Amino acid sequence: VRTLVAEINQGLVRASSKSDIETTVCELFSESEPYLTACVAGVDTETMRIEPRTWAGADQAYFENLDMDVSEDAPGRQAPGGRAYHEREIGVSQDIKDDPRYEQWRDAALERGFESLAVVPLEYEGELYGLLAIFASRPYAFGESERQVLTELGDDIAHALHRQAVEAELERTTEEFRTIFDHIPDGIILM
Repeated sequence: VRTLVAEINQGLVRASSKSDIETTVCELFSESEPYLTACVAGVDTETMRIEPRTWAGADQAYFENLDMDVSEDAPGRQAPGGRAYHEREIGVSQDIKDDPRYEQWRDAALERGFESLAVVPLEYEGELYGLLAIFASRPYAFGESERQVLTELGDDIAHALHRQAVEAELERTTEEFRTIFDHIPDGIILM
């Protein structure tokens, strides 16, 4: 796991956009045992539906067809994604086959070989930048130490996403000022 963390952190440093960050994270997880696939998703605050944004790995159609509502009275609220979204802490299904909280999505997950799941909130300074879902090929893939590492890694990813958002906003503001100054007639002095 530590090797994977180092690879992801190197990718975070080198990434030049939000998309690069999400793609790098998903690809590295999906290429590392025992993980099969990874996805970064958001939650539409009006519909409370999980909306996958970026994914890599085994049978990506799972994310294209995912229909999960995490509102308070929906079944998805108790699933790992609902827990990660509402409590802002890692949500885990150690054995999808026997987890009643994941019953609605069980068959689609099992037919793809997804045996366990961890969903990590990507939160930095109170801002949720997304949810990282990681499916593993065996039950009980997310023990206590694994969950701690994933939580720390989620913090690193969220910080990188925050940094990219700040840099994008700075670039936008700089461009606006450039446009304004380019249209100021010569001879006007600002004091």
